[in-house]
Amino acid sequence: MSHSDRMGVGFVGGGFVARFHIRSWVGVRDADVLGVVSRPGATAVEAAALARELGVGEAKAYDTVTDMVADPAIHALWICAPNFTRLDVMEEIVAAIESGKGELIGVACEKPLGRNAAEAGRMLELAERANLLDGYLENQLFTPGVARGKEIVWARGAALTGPPYLARAAEEHSGPHMPWFWEGELQGGGVMNDMMCHSVEVARFLLTPPGATREELTPVKVTAHTDCLKWQIPRYAAQLAEMSDGGLDYASRPAEDFARALVEYKARDGGRRIVEVTTSWCYVGAGLRLSMELLGPEYSMAINSLDAGPKLFFSREVVGDARRGGRGGGVRLHRREPAHGAGVPRGTPSGRELLGRARGHGAPDDGVHERRAGTDHPLPAARPGDVHTGRRARRVESRERGMRTREILIAAVVLGALLVGLMMWGQKRAEGPTTVPVQEELVAPEADGPVARITQQELADGFVPLIAEGEDDGF
Repeated sequence: MSHSDRMGVGFVGGGFVARFHIRSWVGVRDADVLGVVSRPGATAVEAAALARELGVGEAKAYDTVTDMVADPAIHALWICAPNFTRLDVMEEIVAAIESGKGELIGVACEKPLGRNAAEAGRMLELAERANLLDGYLENQLFTPGVARGKEIVWARGAALTGPPYLARAAEEHSGPHMPWFWEGELQGGGVMNDMMCHSVEVARFLLTPPGATREELTPVKVTAHTDCLKWQIPRYAAQLAEMSDGGLDYASRPAEDFARALVEYKARDGGRRIVEVTTSWCYVGAGLRLSMELLGPEYSMAINSLDAGPKLFFSREVVGDARRGGRGGGVRLHRREPAHGAGVPRGTPSGRELLGRARGHGAPDDGVHERRAGTDHPLPAARPGDVHTGRRARRVESRERGMRTREILIAAVVLGALLVGLMMWGQKRAEGPTTVPVQEELVAPEADGPVARITQQELADGFVPLIAEGEDDGF
């Protein structure tokens, strides 16, 4: 294996999933797609051409997996072949390494690792035997909404009122795109084996304190339910039969298209944590929908991949200095006082500010910035004992009332102007058409003020200027 500053990667499989990865490679640093092998070979040629077209590597098609392992320019493989072929692929990789034909740093395999527990165990055994790197790679943990939302919840809500106790997650779409994937024997089951691993892992991640290891939560009980809700209905079973040229018989050989599970954990502190997950091939909407929820004593977070970003809520009980932890960090708020005012340490962001930051709109001068690659900026530190006084809170309340009053007045002026314009337009319609030269301009000087300029045609059309020429709108 050649040693360089860049990693060469080969793909086993050149179809739907592999091409997704190749397209995403435009955002990968220090690695190139150099090879593809697949059955049939035509898909390997097309996938390699896609990689070259995107500029993500000088990929070429290989005849066998062994040939790709033997190429010293390739350091790692990514298995994207169909589920029922993955164990055979791994056997060939390890045989090529053990026979001295080549060496690899690691192998990545799409989920599921196997069609059943026995196949998954054999895949792990082969990886360890060939001294390959192994681990679980879960992409949903690194999506910005999940990463930033978890950071905010644990830094504020959990620090002041206690850790979260319930996480929900769901992954849903309308069903697989290839006929073989609907066959339980080839795929390994239905939607549970296909997608539920994502939801279980992201929910466990949200319940785990930042920086803690997986040992923080120990699973103690799992219950599950599967069903076929949509694709056994005769008209939809007929669609699957047509798609597969009669090969799929979901009326008599279905796999589940809906599944849910409840995982009970015991936390290191002795408390209970619950993960509730749902997955489905029955969802009809704008493509794939991922949703997550995290609930704690006085806060909640919700994420939907079809929405703009995470939504966070903190009750009035979330008060005090989060750096000191616990309920005693600040003064208890009176019910009628604003949730961000008296009793809140100076520099502690409000719920609205936190939500804005979660969506990427944090104020530029508030000491908090979006997470960027290679950086991790914490929330601003509050000085112990540095709290707002009641007088300051009343000033804040008064200023906010003034701003609301001004907004109402501005809205009333705009509405009044629109009503006047509508009345003039109606009067003009009642009197009949008016012929005026469009080019002429009517100048209406005021005594000691600015000049409003409108054309006669605009006047005839009922146009009323809201802001005169040279006047500052002051908004």
